[in-house]
Amino acid sequence: MSNSRMKGIADWALLPLDAARWVVLALSFGAQKHSRYGWQDVPEGEEVFTSKLLGHLAAWRAGERLDAESGLPHLAHMAANALFVVWHALCKKEAAK
Repeated sequence: MSNSRMKGIADWALLPLDAARWVVLALSFGAQKHSRYGWQDVPEGEEVFTSKLLGHLAAWRAGERLDAESGLPHLAHMAANALFVVWHALCKKEAAK
């Protein structure tokens, strides 16, 4: 199928589930630490989660592979924070309807 015909169709088979598992573990850690859906109510969430993402990126770039608090890879936390940024930037208004 051409790209023009696929526009708007989500091909979930493209999601690497083995990598997504790490992201879900990071999300689960955050849910236990804070609350399950508290990330949705963070004021200025786009900026807050961008900052958190960049903090994990800086640690990873400095050679620190695992987050000291969770024991999970910084990359997993980066991906979780990226999802939160996407939600705050693109989905929050839709969720409020």
